[in-house]
Amino acid sequence: MPVSVDELCRRAGVARITAYRVISGRVKVAEPTRQKVLRAMEELGCPKMRSRSRRARGRGIVLWGPLGDGVQQDPLFADIYKGLETAMAGRGRALSSISCPLPEEGAGLPVELLREKVDGVLTIGLYNRPLLAAMAKRWPLCCLLSSQLIPGAVAVAPDYGDGVRQAVEHLLARGHRRIGLVTGLIQERNLSRQMYEGYAGALLRAGLTVGPALVHSDAGNVGRIKPGKPLPLARQAGLTLLTSPSRPTAIVAREDSEAGLLAAAAELGLAVPGDLSFVLVGGRTPAAQEPPRMTRVACSADELAEIALRAVTLAPPRGARILVPVELREGSSVRDLRG
Repeated sequence: MPVSVDELCRRAGVARITAYRVISGRVKVAEPTRQKVLRAMEELGCPKMRSRSRRARGRGIVLWGPLGDGVQQDPLFADIYKGLETAMAGRGRALSSISCPLPEEGAGLPVELLREKVDGVLTIGLYNRPLLAAMAKRWPLCCLLSSQLIPGAVAVAPDYGDGVRQAVEHLLARGHRRIGLVTGLIQERNLSRQMYEGYAGALLRAGLTVGPALVHSDAGNVGRIKPGKPLPLARQAGLTLLTSPSRPTAIVAREDSEAGLLAAAAELGLAVPGDLSFVLVGGRTPAAQEPPRMTRVACSADELAEIALRAVTLAPPRGARILVPVELREGSSVRDLRG
């Protein structure tokens, strides 16, 4: 009697996606895990499972990249990767991911894509515009956590604009009036533009003016720190804002600016939240059992993963941007200035 993949997973104690990876032999799996699956195959007597799996793979393959050490070290990226594995394993048809890092520069399509039957491409945090444009012409493409709008691609990102609105309103309700914003370079329709619009809108609705001296916009404020260059992002932005005559009592910033802004505050002898309050936007929603130090506005990594996978497999209208709802979680980084 044929052995199902579910039986193999139960015997080996692994997820479906892991079993498919071992069966196909095309994606690297930790050796102890691979041996567990192979032993289970021998015990169940399923020598033909490899060929059956290859036929199943032909029904749909999703590429997820770039991968590698840099992605796995980023908590949000790692959470999204786990969410993708879970979402793919729960699909009725076979979906596999090719763990292939994609180049940061150049428009040449990687060999790994060209030699596989790729039904869709999902990238995360990739800003190589020529490569993204080339892939969008060939396959359904979803750009996850990307600030760029690529013709023919679907962009999926947290709703940073609404996140900043929530952050500013949270601070206003606690008596703050000089609120700074640290963001990336503000360009037409990018995520930094959405952040600025959420910031300005919240202040204007509260009857306050938007002071240019309280906004620091620069490409060096946000992004992943590359290996070998551990310089905190946004440190200079923090020093500029915190030494200005109209020093803010609170700062709203993207989560990848956290280290640099805290470093700047420490250099100036400012305590958090005694002298300076923070609300971070983006990243992952802290676990319920993990008391967050920072007040954060974030979305679920699992929800990001599920929506991104739908964007690849269901192919919504190309050129669309899908914004994932965010929610504010209070930490201990905001001082209440009322009374």
